[in-house]
Amino acid sequence: MIGDTFADGKVGALVSVAYAKTNRLEEGSSTGRWERGIDTVGTINQTTGLGSATSNFLFGGGGVSNSPGNRALPVQNYWHPRIPRYGRLDYEQERLGVTSAVQFQPFETTRIDLDLLYANLKGTRKEEYLEAISFSRNTGAGGMGGTTVINPVFDDKQNLIAGTFNGVDIRTEQRLDELETEFLQYSVGLSQEFSDTFRFKGVAGWSSSTQDNPVQTTLSLERYNVNGYSYDFRDNKNLPSFNYGFDVTNPANYVFSPSTRLARNGAIVGDQSLIRMRPNKTKNEFQTYRGDFEWDTNDWLTMKAGGIYKDYDFNTQEQRRYATIDPFGNGTATLTEAAVALPPGVTVADISELLTGFGRNLGMPAGTPTSWVVPSIDKLASALDIYCNCVNQYGDFRLDASNQLGQNRSAGEKSYSGYVQADFSTELFGLPFRGNVGVRQVKTELTSVGYVGTRQVTIEREYNNTLPAMNLTLEPVDDVLVRFGAAKVMSRPDLPVLTPGGSINNTARTLSVGNPYLQPIKANTVDLSFEWYPEKETLFTVGLFYKDIKTYIQQISETVSFASTGLPDVLLANGNTPDTVFTVTRAENTQGGPLKGFEVSLQKPFTFLPAPFDSFGGIVNFTYVTSDIDYIVASRLVTEPLVGLSPKSFNATLYYEDDKFSARVSGSFRDAYLTQIAPGNANDIRGKASTFNLDFSASYELTDQITVSFEAINLTDQFDERWVGTSDRKNLETYEHTGRQFFLGARYKY
Repeated sequence: MIGDTFADGKVGALVSVAYAKTNRLEEGSSTGRWERGIDTVGTINQTTGLGSATSNFLFGGGGVSNSPGNRALPVQNYWHPRIPRYGRLDYEQERLGVTSAVQFQPFETTRIDLDLLYANLKGTRKEEYLEAISFSRNTGAGGMGGTTVINPVFDDKQNLIAGTFNGVDIRTEQRLDELETEFLQYSVGLSQEFSDTFRFKGVAGWSSSTQDNPVQTTLSLERYNVNGYSYDFRDNKNLPSFNYGFDVTNPANYVFSPSTRLARNGAIVGDQSLIRMRPNKTKNEFQTYRGDFEWDTNDWLTMKAGGIYKDYDFNTQEQRRYATIDPFGNGTATLTEAAVALPPGVTVADISELLTGFGRNLGMPAGTPTSWVVPSIDKLASALDIYCNCVNQYGDFRLDASNQLGQNRSAGEKSYSGYVQADFSTELFGLPFRGNVGVRQVKTELTSVGYVGTRQVTIEREYNNTLPAMNLTLEPVDDVLVRFGAAKVMSRPDLPVLTPGGSINNTARTLSVGNPYLQPIKANTVDLSFEWYPEKETLFTVGLFYKDIKTYIQQISETVSFASTGLPDVLLANGNTPDTVFTVTRAENTQGGPLKGFEVSLQKPFTFLPAPFDSFGGIVNFTYVTSDIDYIVASRLVTEPLVGLSPKSFNATLYYEDDKFSARVSGSFRDAYLTQIAPGNANDIRGKASTFNLDFSASYELTDQITVSFEAINLTDQFDERWVGTSDRKNLETYEHTGRQFFLGARYKY
């Protein structure tokens, strides 16, 4: 960082550059959610009692897969993991940041500010898994109907927590992402005093963020119809034991299959192996212009007024491969993102590698494999030239946005707002009393574009909001403040949710799209706090808060007429009309609910202690929140806490500071919280378990120019545990271990 002043102090400039390179390894288990076969049986013939044999997710073994007898078995009515697996994620990142600021004050009453920020984040992410994939496949795809359960074990939450299985498809996969995010922001600000009582502040800014994912490639190898596979969650709900029934370290035990069949016109045995390539790019742009006027009408009242214009633009694109003909099919059946036949002389061993050393400090059950074969993207790319974007002698590797139109969408949002505000500082019953009262009027215009099926849809709409606010502060005695605030607030939906893109099936009458008609999340808020400043650097506060959330946003699947979606009728076919009832899955506004709680915090230097202990100090705070939000899950009204909100959280810091040395140790506890409502597969909620993290940092000034520093993160070796289910049933979704992190640094100044 370099800074200086010029032109007799009228110009100041500051430039800083930061660079960091990190590598992070995560290992753990996951399930891809839990489900019950009975929730996915499809349409049932009321005369025969039989259901579709190609779309159900019922285990076999009870006669015809989707028959009354089989549907009645406990294994169909209890929850099982969809994709039980262990996996490794390897991250490499490089981060560059540049900031600059220039201040120019040509006159005592005029100041101009120029600010620039540039950031670039490059990285790769490699994911490698060994998994039972057929638990997530329907019977028609060679999945559940071909799998039988031996010696199932159930718990009191209706979970199939252990069992041995025959007819299971095992998959090993590797995914590689190359990622780059580039961010650029610049702004210019003007501060002008027209007189001692009249002032103006203005700012104009622009920012752009581009996330480029030019390589997103997944490969897989298969082992079909394994007998004797088993999983067991009895000893540890987060770290199950697996027995795959074969040597997972031998490449000869896998196939790289270009087909769902093993021979021409043979029976479907499972999904084809993958060569999945999905490069994508997202760009966000933001412009803002703001002007504020202030007028001191007298010594106790200041009037403020101003306007703000904001312009957000979002655009995203994704490319995918063309569908290919199943080489062992009937000559017309097509496959998506399928593998191709290996050239003569090339074996699975030539396009794979051995993952080793898995599970260090993870605590896996004994006997669970810590090494397994994974496909190698680098080796396959070298052998087949899969990144040529062409049709070569090995297969069709062309990529085009037309193969995934639903992921190519954009949205633009413009907002115009004006406000008036009165700031005052006076007395109430002889006590110091200050605050502000104001109101903001906001107009929002939205244009969103997306593809529903193959048709491009453009939706335009606008809405208005009036947002009053009031903040009051009373000082009843010296060093004590009582604050009160009340406001009507809103939070607009994220632009990706507002695009109309998605898919429509006029035969099944289903529609899965974004929702450009979403209203903002709205709430009325009230806050009351008491603050005590008994001495320098000492603070004790108690705060109470209440929020009445009027509208919320969540993903919902419901049956409504097509006309009620607001989409154009040209999307209809197969005899459907605007009055035809569709099953529509999209984000919707729901009714919300109340949120209330309190926060207590204390900050205190230990100056009352003798030296050197008087250089110590502490900071603690505790927050408690309750919320009862009404959500809709599968047409049921479910009351749960607000997504992303922990009922209890606690932070504590013990620090030491003197002229040369400083250190602090910080502990942070956060209660379990929800991350999503209706995450899929008939589950009500998705959430994250409680965590406690302990961090340490210290620095020492060797000389006036050189300072060394040390930082330790996650000393408690906290795992990242996430679950899916209901309030009473919390099943493993992911359980990841990152370990402790240590950083050593040095700083030189001149």
